[in-house]
Amino acid sequence: MSDDTPTSPQPTAQPTPPGDGAADATVVQPAATGTEGAAAGSGGAGKKIGFGIAGALAVAAIGGGAYAFTQLSGGGTQPHDVLPADTVAYVRLDLDPSASQKVDLFRLAKRVPDLSKELGIEDEDDDLRKLVLEDALGDCKDVDYDRDVEPWLGERIGLGIGSNFEDEEEVIRIAVQVSDEDAAKKGIAKLFACNDEDYGIGFLDGYAIVTPSQKSATAAVKAAEKKPLADVEQFTAAQDALDEQGVMSGWVDVKSGVEAAKKAGIDEELGGDAAELDQITDEVSSVAFALSASSTSLHFDAVARQGDEPSEVPEIRGLGALPEDTVVGLTVPGGGKAVEENWDELKSGVQDLLELGPALGFVPGLSGGAAAGPVGPPVEFDADAYAADPEGYQQEYLDQLEQQSSGGGLGGSQAPDVEDTLAEIEQTLDVTLPEDLVTLLGDAFTVYVGSEGLETLASAQGPSDPSEVSTGLVMEGDEAKASDLAGRLVATVQKLAGVEIATADGDDAVSLATSPEVAESLVKDGGLGGSDRFSSVIDEDAKGGGLFVDVSTILDTVENAEPDLAEDEVFTGLRNIEAVGISGTRPDDGYRGFSLAVAFTEKK
Repeated sequence: MSDDTPTSPQPTAQPTPPGDGAADATVVQPAATGTEGAAAGSGGAGKKIGFGIAGALAVAAIGGGAYAFTQLSGGGTQPHDVLPADTVAYVRLDLDPSASQKVDLFRLAKRVPDLSKELGIEDEDDDLRKLVLEDALGDCKDVDYDRDVEPWLGERIGLGIGSNFEDEEEVIRIAVQVSDEDAAKKGIAKLFACNDEDYGIGFLDGYAIVTPSQKSATAAVKAAEKKPLADVEQFTAAQDALDEQGVMSGWVDVKSGVEAAKKAGIDEELGGDAAELDQITDEVSSVAFALSASSTSLHFDAVARQGDEPSEVPEIRGLGALPEDTVVGLTVPGGGKAVEENWDELKSGVQDLLELGPALGFVPGLSGGAAAGPVGPPVEFDADAYAADPEGYQQEYLDQLEQQSSGGGLGGSQAPDVEDTLAEIEQTLDVTLPEDLVTLLGDAFTVYVGSEGLETLASAQGPSDPSEVSTGLVMEGDEAKASDLAGRLVATVQKLAGVEIATADGDDAVSLATSPEVAESLVKDGGLGGSDRFSSVIDEDAKGGGLFVDVSTILDTVENAEPDLAEDEVFTGLRNIEAVGISGTRPDDGYRGFSLAVAFTEKK
């Protein structure tokens, strides 16, 4: 091995027998990178991977989407095929996804021309990897993208976190797809030499495996030959639950990660918070996510494998049952059960908020209005003192808040007791807590805003009569209890605000709305689930709850009410968005998940 030219070393390949003859495995001893003459493969303590270089490679991979549009092959070896099975966290970027994904990505990019212009994309043949990586290389004057990177950089990159948290050299592994091993050896050596950082490198099935030391790189290649992450049952099950892997995906083995953290003593550093780690693994054993595209929208999907104590979500009507003219729909499932099971914790949280009142200069109350008068100047936050000593001043500030809230500060006022506050709420609103809150949230609690009368909401004056707008809420669960609560709430609103509220009963659902017509429509099966705009951002009918926002209709209404906004730069940017949706999903085999989607408007 020669180390005369560290920016372009001549490594000696050391073939390692493949697992069964199917994979091409090579481990390489790189030359020293100039850190006091230490060889990169020495495995010295304290050596860390070149995160700046790894980040640059990742950014280049993310930015190379346009380059991938013309490569319609799809398939092939993925990073999880060459990373070891003991990986507990994994992120993958794939610039050669399925052909349909690449076509959809290009069509989607055309819907947001301002973004394409900002990124410098002129057509589908542009290599965004070059645009982004040349900027990311920064001061690495000895590295030329066309000469040192482009000839070997492939389409995929993966970052894996190993389970040995006790040894920093064993934790991080980066798998970079390469098209030319010899060119990759030289190019990667130049990248690390530019940052004066040590590294180790090996090759397996078309990928360079880069780690903090040669010892860990050799070990990672051998471990992946024996059993890769792709052969871990829990990992493959999570990928199946996601359906589409898209251009980016990831996975976290929560249970194994927590066990690794405990073994490394991280739980001891957390102190009392360590107990929360066990609670997390009781509820979730692993999490997976993916970013994908359709021709009109971008989707982020995530699934969680239920742990030892899986939660149950009741069967509900879903957002798709709302009226077709819905511009904002929100459904929260299982709220009643959550309140019932966690009432003491909720009360404790309310008490904490009440105790902050005197320190902030007010005491909440209902009988005298929204709040009682000020009790003294609030504790002021000294930004300069915080900047000089963040940790020390933070504790000092919290001590001041605690002193004033306990009566020792200016004003000497005591915070209201949570029991007294809840009793006052019960008397004022004619409710019983927590029972009526459990009924209100029930199996599901839904909020609806329709398009009718939306222009009055958007105007500066607002509606003169609530019945002019289409708004309401739906309680699902015990119909008898919900109907009784609705009657009392109607009477309370009439008494306190002089506003008439309509109610309607349906199949295990009770609604309150601004008009009888709206109330009736909310307990029937509406047509929202059949609209194209809804289905472009919502998973099926959102049986697990969710949020739907018809951004395009709202912006049309706002612009009609306030025409000057059409010239506003932020408003114009929002015009690229047609709808936003967040929906709860229920994959099979013990998984629960959610989907976040944004649909973009078509440019004529």
